[in-house]
Amino acid sequence: MSAYKKFGNRGDGEDSARIRCLVALLILIFILNATLGFNLELDRTENIDNSSANWAIADYRNGVDNEFLVPKQSSQIRLLYLSNSHAFTGGQITSHLQGFLNTLTPGGFEVLNMAEPGIFAPDMLQRGMRALDYDIDVAILGLNYINFSDRMRLDLQAHSARSFFNQGIFNRLPAGFWLRNYDLGLYSTALTQRISDLYRSRNELRNQWEQPLTNSLKALSKDNRPVFFLEMENDERWRFPDGYDNNLFQWNLYASGRNGHLKDMESLLGIYAKHEIPVIAVNMPIDFDKSVYEADQADIELYADQLSTLSRYTVDFQNYQGNFPAEFSTYDALHPTWHGARLHAFDLLLKLNANGYLGEVTDQELLEIFTSSDQALSLDYLSALNGNYPPHPSPFSFKRFDPSEPDNARELLRHLAAIQPGSGLHSFMLDRLARVTRFWMEEDFPATTASADDNTTWGQAVDYEVNNARQRMTYFQNMLSVMEQQRLEEFVIPDTAGMNPVASELISSAGHDLQREIFQLASGDYVVTFSSLEGVVFAKGYQQTDGSSFYRIDILGNNTFIQVSAPNNFLVPGWLVNDTPDYRWGI
Repeated sequence: MSAYKKFGNRGDGEDSARIRCLVALLILIFILNATLGFNLELDRTENIDNSSANWAIADYRNGVDNEFLVPKQSSQIRLLYLSNSHAFTGGQITSHLQGFLNTLTPGGFEVLNMAEPGIFAPDMLQRGMRALDYDIDVAILGLNYINFSDRMRLDLQAHSARSFFNQGIFNRLPAGFWLRNYDLGLYSTALTQRISDLYRSRNELRNQWEQPLTNSLKALSKDNRPVFFLEMENDERWRFPDGYDNNLFQWNLYASGRNGHLKDMESLLGIYAKHEIPVIAVNMPIDFDKSVYEADQADIELYADQLSTLSRYTVDFQNYQGNFPAEFSTYDALHPTWHGARLHAFDLLLKLNANGYLGEVTDQELLEIFTSSDQALSLDYLSALNGNYPPHPSPFSFKRFDPSEPDNARELLRHLAAIQPGSGLHSFMLDRLARVTRFWMEEDFPATTASADDNTTWGQAVDYEVNNARQRMTYFQNMLSVMEQQRLEEFVIPDTAGMNPVASELISSAGHDLQREIFQLASGDYVVTFSSLEGVVFAKGYQQTDGSSFYRIDILGNNTFIQVSAPNNFLVPGWLVNDTPDYRWGI
């Protein structure tokens, strides 16, 4: 049974009443379009102007919707890339792809980036419709598990991405879009927030108009079922009235929302088919092992089956989940590292070539473009890590641990430079960075990635990026060591070379057998060292006669001892005991 109203023929009087109701609703939409929608579009274009050079720019300086894009040359191929925030980390997938294409055919291709963090399938439908104005030749859709949930509350989502109140898109959206979505009620809340100081009473205000309007609609239609775009029932948690809950990767709880979003995507694909615009679609991988919540494998498989039914509208569809190196993600399960974004872009390059859009070129020639486009220690990377790291003004704001991306690597060191050595936050950051660098420098990848005997073009590309990652991690680790050693001038431990210990004993810590030795200096102070049974020193302590003491730990395993801690608060570093770096720590 449908969750929204179906208006059937119930008599001329009732038809007239329903028509009046619909006219009133259209007037409300027109008012919102002329006020709130216009202001949201201003916000959107301001963000575009400030943050992206390859977006389709909108001009509202005269209060008129005049979206424009420089006309493409007759020989140019314009590619649309549409996704959510997956497109923006790792130096941006579209930037890497544009770079490859520029090397292949200078000026021959333009990648139009219409991705936006926080958008869902209904937003992708709207943006995809808008892209029809831009004379695109091929559409690339970067889909993922998160695109097909229902949406969070309006003030948490990327509402600047909204476009259906724009005159250029409103009358072109399929009727099903309006029946499947409930944004009108959400926008009324946003409108209240913008135009009055009564925002704190928004729930009460909503109750004042929502229920009477709902009752009127039910009376007109003589149907007591819930009005889908107005009523938010308590048992329908997939609507996210309070934002995301703790079941972020348990999308089976929100199946009804996903079904509607799949229909929105099907509408977009059908429209593109009607306009004879070829579509390349990929289901971007999510590394579910990085989630603190257990993934529902049955629902993941259900989603994949549901998504695959849309492949009939595409010229190329690939489900990356399970066969792309999902480990190339950064601070969470979705967003790619620098190397992951490059691999995504290269895979799209191969798909474009396989479908005949790149002309007479071999995959091996494309691989040469890929490998020559970004050397491990490129000038950009060396320039970003130039040894000058002014402390970041907001040291607590950093979330993304990706030392392979040049600007991001520099920001990591700037955040660390703002934290006092020896503090708990300092030790936490160093531990995270030690795990990141060890993961890329030491560990083999699971079978889903390329192996040494994979001689395909794709396998060679993955191997190349793994090697690049290891070189960058080594360089980053060296720069991290130099910076921290310079900051630890007050934590000097006297040299005990040539001295004999006054005490030596075997101890056990966290199940590991260790050697502890104590040296007494002429001043009466003590130096304490901890080492493995093989004699590898990993910790040094300085205990002074005035009662003060500290320890320095070789957290990176490169004999730099850059982690400072209290005597009773240090752990045996993972490199010493050969533990496996756990990439679920946000690598």
